[in-house]
Amino acid sequence: MKNKTRLKAEALETAIGMVPLIGSMILAIVTVDATEPLGMGASFLLAFGASMSVCCVGFVAMRAAYTPVVIALRAAADQETEAGR
Repeated sequence: MKNKTRLKAEALETAIGMVPLIGSMILAIVTVDATEPLGMGASFLLAFGASMSVCCVGFVAMRAAYTPVVIALRAAADQETEAGR
């Protein structure tokens, strides 16, 4: 069974990938609504470009910010596991 610290590290890694994705989906919806008068093709292209940019930049930023935290949590989990043996 995994200890709680390892589960926290895995949950944080999941959030790192999901938060920018959810944010980019919301941005895509808002962009499509805002650019609807331009036509569906232009609206889709603008929404896709904006959402992918936000997703990529958000993922890289979150990865850079939280990687040390994940590493520290994994190290703590390993120590807890070794102490329990």
